[in-house]
Amino acid sequence: MSRESPVAILTHLAEPSFGTFRSPAAVANGVSRKQLGTLQQQGFIERVLPDTYRVTASTPSHDQTLCAALQWAGAQAVGDRSTSTFGTTTTAAR
Repeated sequence: MSRESPVAILTHLAEPSFGTFRSPAAVANGVSRKQLGTLQQQGFIERVLPDTYRVTASTPSHDQTLCAALQWAGAQAVGDRSTSTFGTTTTAAR
């Protein structure tokens, strides 16, 4: 039985969100917190917000920043992509 590598799992998780992912999703998919720490030390991922990371091989962009902020803010977050050109605008209804 072949087990998918942590790098492959994170790449797959980050693909639909401009290269960003949340650590709870990574852990739920079999990547340990220790592996996340190791990959961060090796420079494969970068922490951008609490429990929110970007794959460093992805091109940084305003869309990526917005996506990371929306993931961090949670399911009730609202963002306007048109504002991502000038910075990140999010509103969390909590």
